[in-house]
Amino acid sequence: MNVVSTGWSANWTPMGTVGQSNPWGVTADKVVNVERGRYYTISFKIKSTLKNEIMKSQDKKDAKGNVIKDSEGKAMGENVGTGKYNYVKHIHFKAFDNTDKDGAALKLSNVKATIGGKSVLSSTKDFSPFVALDSQNTADDGYVTVSADVKIPSLRSEYQKKKAQPTLGIKFAFGAFLK
Repeated sequence: MNVVSTGWSANWTPMGTVGQSNPWGVTADKVVNVERGRYYTISFKIKSTLKNEIMKSQDKKDAKGNVIKDSEGKAMGENVGTGKYNYVKHIHFKAFDNTDKDGAALKLSNVKATIGGKSVLSSTKDFSPFVALDSQNTADDGYVTVSADVKIPSLRSEYQKKKAQPTLGIKFAFGAFLK
């Protein structure tokens, strides 16, 4: 797997909600050889150990409670813990034409994500499939079992027409909050 980080995944509001999200903040992808016209099953188990404290920004103060200012007279900020924790990590995955500059996704079918016999799969207006990993869920030792089928288009004119040996990309997004 090739893992890439853009350096940030979310900006949080003072109310503890996500104000701005970068769902592709951390990605992992893999390219595999395939044959045109065949169905392939993507399957994996994944677990989250996430326990992160939700932080809030506030003005930095000295020992006397006065706001500390920078050389331009602006209040300096700092991040402090709220005592509230997030245990749920959302992931998205797709199968795609890795030779397409836009990474066009191929249609997934029979998509399942279960833990302890319960589905943790959902869809949103922007992402499908969408898997919620809850580090507090201890069923199946915390592992979510995920599977999906993908069909590679049959005709060379429909899929990677310039390649004798077609390939398929599989990409995972581990952004802070996918919506």
